[in-house]
Amino acid sequence: MSDATPPIETSKTAEAPAAENDRQQTARAISLWLLLGSIGVFVLSVAAGFAPAPIKRLLLFYLAFGLIAGGGLGRLAQEVGARHSMLIVLLGNLLLLAGGMNVARVSYDRIHADVQERVRQNPDNMLGLKLLEQTAGDDPEMQARVRAEQARLNPRFRDYLRHRVSPLGKWERPWPLVFWIVELALSLAVGTWGMLRTMQRPTSS
Repeated sequence: MSDATPPIETSKTAEAPAAENDRQQTARAISLWLLLGSIGVFVLSVAAGFAPAPIKRLLLFYLAFGLIAGGGLGRLAQEVGARHSMLIVLLGNLLLLAGGMNVARVSYDRIHADVQERVRQNPDNMLGLKLLEQTAGDDPEMQARVRAEQARLNPRFRDYLRHRVSPLGKWERPWPLVFWIVELALSLAVGTWGMLRTMQRPTSS
């Protein structure tokens, strides 16, 4: 009586290396997409920050940035073979949000540098500000003048945000910040939509 030999699971043996190879390819594709996408969004955000002021329409400029950046990320995912997944969506959202924030940072840095250059050319402005600070005391009107001069001669980021919405009227804190956050949120939503829609398109042969 011969011993029965156990069946050889050839299918599972063959599938294991194939699954491992697929995971490695997916990881490489996502890593490449993340690297190139980070560079692309950063370059685009810097270029947007250097755009002329008349182009930077409130709300519309951030929507355009989000749509272009999101569409680019989706197209890049197609090119490198990064499949649609929650990880891609999450990383894409982080890139879009970071890009939108960098647009504001670059824009603020440019304005601050221009103001500092004008101050260096005319240092009497800073002397006048120091004198105004010393004589302001507790007078509310004088304190308001001091804050206005500080914002003009040494603008902080909140002053930049207030300046952005000045065409809409005089907005006090925290509404300029709230408006900017809304712009970022809408830019993120539009960018995510553009990324997903682009990734779902069939690739051209």
